[in-house]
Amino acid sequence: MKDINGTKYYTKKEMAQMIGCSLGTINARIIATKIDGYYLGHAKHYTTEQVRRIAEYRKTPTTANND
Repeated sequence: MKDINGTKYYTKKEMAQMIGCSLGTINARIIATKIDGYYLGHAKHYTTEQVRRIAEYRKTPTTANND
């Protein structure tokens, strides 16, 4: 994790460890949500808000039970 001016940036590997899934899942979610990271050096990094959106992504949204 890098902290630049109070904004935290995470790599895909750090994100996978935080969320508890594989790098393949992280890559699929990044593509599906069309989130674009920031290059810091030669690796892309993602903000805390972007990590949250990737963690909460579901391919098929859950529907409420209408009983």
